Amino acid sequence: MTFWLYPRLPVAKVNKFVSDYSSKSIGEIAREERLNYSEGVTYAPTGGNKIGDKELKDLRHKIVVCAKKHGYPEPAPKDARRKFDIECGAILYDAMHIYPAEACRMEVWAYITCILTPDIVLWRFPMLEKVEEDDENVKPNERFLGSDRGLRRNTFGRLWWRAYLFYKEDSPNHFELLEHLTEDEIVQLTERNSLAASPQLIRSFAEAFLVGIKRYADSSIPDLRRNLIRESTKRLRRRLPMIAFEILDDSTLRQMLDEIIEQTALALQKSPPLVRK
Repeated sequence: MTFWLYPRLPVAKVNKFVSDYSSKSIGEIAREERLNYSEGVTYAPTGGNKIGDKELKDLRHKIVVCAKKHGYPEPAPKDARRKFDIECGAILYDAMHIYPAEACRMEVWAYITCILTPDIVLWRFPMLEKVEEDDENVKPNERFLGSDRGLRRNTFGRLWWRAYLFYKEDSPNHFELLEHLTEDEIVQLTERNSLAASPQLIRSFAEAFLVGIKRYADSSIPDLRRNLIRESTKRLRRRLPMIAFEILDDSTLRQMLDEIIEQTALALQKSPPLVRK
C-alpha cells in the first residue's frame, strides 16, 4: 500500500479562511476552486509519497457523496449527521492511506477542512447554529482547526482518529463499535489522552462497556450509560500508572477491563452519584 503525504496548511491561516467563509453560502463555497492554493503550504520531507491533485479530488468526491447521502447541502437532522460521521470516518480511514504520525499534524487537517472540504464543514457544523449538545462553547474555527492531533473538534480529524482507534480487524463490520457507542461515550474515551494512546486498550474497553450496559440494564443505577462510562473511565485511568496494559494479551486485558466495569457498577449500585440540579 502507498502511504500519502498530505498538504499542510499553517494553522495561523485558519482564521482568515473561516472569516471568509462566514459571509458565503455553502453553495458559493462549493463552487470555488481552491486546490491551487499554495501560500505557506508544505509537505513532510519523508514518510510517504506526496499526494496529487487527482487523489485529493477523489477524496473530496467520496466525502461529498457521503454527505449528499445524508442531506447535504440542506440542513440535516441529528440522526443523519451522526450516520454521516460514522460513514465518513470509515471513508477517511480507507481512502486517505495516511500514517498515524502524519495524521497527528493539525496542519494536515487544517488543509482538509479549509481547502478541500470547507462546504462540508459548514454543512456538518453550521456556524450560527448550536446543533449538538457537545457544541457548547465551541468556536467556529475549532471545527476547521481542532486540537490534540486533530482528534478534538476538527470536523474530519476526529472522524479519522475514531475510525483508527475503534477499528476491529476481526469483525465483518470494522466500525461496529462506533455504531453502538453514543457521541458522549466516544468523547469520554477519545478525548482522554491516556486512553486514546492505545487502540487496543480503547477498543477492548469499549467492548467491555457495551457488554456491561446490557448486563446491568435492569439494575438500580440511574442514567446507566452516562454514569457507567464516566466512573469506569476514572477507575481505569487511576490504574494506568500502575499496570502496563499494553503488554497484556487480549484475553487478560479483557478480563481486567470486565472487572473494572463490574466494580464500577457495584459501586454505583451501593452509592449512586448525586443528581445535579
